[in-house]
Amino acid sequence: QINDTLGHAAGDALLRLAAERIRLSLRESDTVARIGGDEFTVVLPRITSSRDAGQVAANLIAALSRPFEIDDQKMYAGGSVGIALYPDDGASAEELLKRADTAMYRAKELGRGRHAFFKESRGVEVSARATLDRELRQALERKEFVLHYQPQIDVPTGEVTAAEALLRWQHPTRGLLGPAEFIDFAEENGLIEAIGEWVLRAACDQHRRWQDKGIHVPRISVNVSNRQLKQPGFTAAVDMALLKTQRAPSQLEIEVTESMVVESGEGALRALDALQGAGVRVAIDDFGTGYSSFGYLRTLPAEVLKLDRSFVTDIATDPDALVIASSMIQMARTLRK
Repeated sequence: QINDTLGHAAGDALLRLAAERIRLSLRESDTVARIGGDEFTVVLPRITSSRDAGQVAANLIAALSRPFEIDDQKMYAGGSVGIALYPDDGASAEELLKRADTAMYRAKELGRGRHAFFKESRGVEVSARATLDRELRQALERKEFVLHYQPQIDVPTGEVTAAEALLRWQHPTRGLLGPAEFIDFAEENGLIEAIGEWVLRAACDQHRRWQDKGIHVPRISVNVSNRQLKQPGFTAAVDMALLKTQRAPSQLEIEVTESMVVESGEGALRALDALQGAGVRVAIDDFGTGYSSFGYLRTLPAEVLKLDRSFVTDIATDPDALVIASSMIQMARTLRK
């Protein structure tokens, strides 16, 4: 951030000041080296216990948390520390560096400005993943997943044109969890297909119940994951959900991210083409953050482009942001998206 706002000279000054603070926080027998970017490595050859290493880490974090003065301006940087111990965490310098790096990222996940031990972080991670795997499987069986719905509004008329289904997990002890808490893990362990099919059926069923009650919502929108899109039976799962809930294809919108379509390959494009051909609307989310090119957009199987929020957050105050958003909207209209 300092490089971007004040220039690389200021960034270099910060590194020199940080290096000096680190050096002053260590003993003469210790070694400190900058290994690249804003990462430093410290070697502590004379410690009697892991507690000693933890105390040094706490001292370093405290030293780096104080403001730096660069070009008469106060700057704040801070630091996170990962600790690997010889010989428990590795017998070579390469192993220790790698595992200290792993522990450092764990420290960042804990909220930055902290330190973490490799063994401790590994144990916490393994235990947490095992617990999450078990609880996710139980969540499906116990019907703990719920859907919230976000209306899509036609601004000129104020009419609801669709409702987007947003997945939440009503965890029995942690409360209501958003997708950031579990979706990536569900993709990794293969549960996303089952969860995705449940979302599709539940959303379509809710749409039917709205219609039965006289509530007019033209279509329901459902987000689809990368792994779902790659499955050979994806289009069949969509067809089955529509059939069981007596929904017409035109009443469903499938939403995928721009990068997902490219990463999933030709099979994903064929699946989306088939769904679009059957009447299902296809929407591209986070548009503008992935692989945008005019050649690619020409063949993109989609009727809706959803601009990433980074393009629209400042359109009321930033003229450049307004120009970019307006240009993308005009392009979409030209492409009939």
